[in-house]
Amino acid sequence: MGSKSACIVFDDVSYNLSMPATVASALKLSGQRCVSSGRILVQRTIYDTFARKFAEEVSKAQTGNPFDHLDIEGNEKNESNTIYGPLINGAAYDKVNYFNELVMSDPSNEVLLEGKRLQSSCDIRGKRGSCSFYMSPMVYKTEWRDAPYLKNEVFGPHVAIIPFDTLDDAIRIYNDTDYGLALGVLTNDFRKARRVRDECDAGMIYWNGGSIAAESHLAFGGVKKSGNGFPSAARTFRAVTHEVSWTVNHADALEFPQGMK
Repeated sequence: MGSKSACIVFDDVSYNLSMPATVASALKLSGQRCVSSGRILVQRTIYDTFARKFAEEVSKAQTGNPFDHLDIEGNEKNESNTIYGPLINGAAYDKVNYFNELVMSDPSNEVLLEGKRLQSSCDIRGKRGSCSFYMSPMVYKTEWRDAPYLKNEVFGPHVAIIPFDTLDDAIRIYNDTDYGLALGVLTNDFRKARRVRDECDAGMIYWNGGSIAAESHLAFGGVKKSGNGFPSAARTFRAVTHEVSWTVNHADALEFPQGMK
């Protein structure tokens, strides 16, 4: 269920909505979700301001163990600004770093936050060790084009902020990948939202909710190389259970709704 999911941000929506929606879509679970927004498409009229505010918000996010503020019983012992933890393993660590270096080496990009390898922590126990691979978020401004870090799934805290001019432009950019899983459209204009719904190649589209606002009772899946795994989480119960019809009569006598006695 790979993807190059995105949020499309129009200039008619407030920053109070667009900032938390896009930051969460990009960084929740360290960007290691199939629905994570590695692309933020922003209308050019607000592009520079949005990019600056987005980088400011992301810079506040601390990387570390999200459970450090809890005691052994799971109670909160202190406040924490840690919102995402490590990458899942060394291979993921190297992959994200590879794409970050590609971004850094391309002079057409404007890097706002440089994704850096942070010191990994290892707990060595006998012959086996458990390591945590932390990386700071990469955020950069760039025009849409055929670049590997724009077209391929990075699966980490790696975010491209891409400008668009018109609704048609936004739809074209979103569709210009081999994937089609999730999309968040942030706008107060229902006409724009409906065109995005109808013309974007995606299996899940969220209006004013970012790209991670999944509902367990709805179908979950995508198109193109994002697969077609459409049964919802709720519907998977049918695969491991059987239904039982249970009808109860609370009356003292037997009466049927058709009027028979």
